[in-house]
Amino acid sequence: MRFGQLVIDQGELVLLRFAAKEVKNGRRLECELPSHLLPHFRYYVDEILPLMGGAQPGPSFWRNVDGSPFEYAGIMQMFRRLTARELGQAFAPHAARSGMSTALAAIAPDQPGLAASVLGSSEQVVERHYLKATMLEASRQANAALEAEREELRLRARTLLARRRGTHI
Repeated sequence: MRFGQLVIDQGELVLLRFAAKEVKNGRRLECELPSHLLPHFRYYVDEILPLMGGAQPGPSFWRNVDGSPFEYAGIMQMFRRLTARELGQAFAPHAARSGMSTALAAIAPDQPGLAASVLGSSEQVVERHYLKATMLEASRQANAALEAEREELRLRARTLLARRRGTHI
């Protein structure tokens, strides 16, 4: 991301602009940074970025400590390191997107467009995740029904054994 191209900082208003080639669904995206994120944006831009790269800050929004642009490979490496530390297993950013699609489908099955709008995914991708979430929920319900049946059979078996022994449960 670069200032002036993708990040337009107008003080109290910050616009994010992504060309179609930079967005997963191939559609141009322009939006305002949500107001609750503005203090964090301001802190990063006003306090952190000046510490990176000395006197020549450059147009890159994400930077290494030396001021050089933070490349995709670096983001991938950082994401994997942080997920390994926080979750006990390293994940790539795409796995998080995929998981979020499935989670949104499970949380809000009545809103199939939610994942598409949040993640900028195509309808076909979202449909795959909704099917996956539906199958997951069906599997959970089937397992719960089987467990209830097992419990009922255990109780019946205990009752029959108790009757044969002449004792009561």
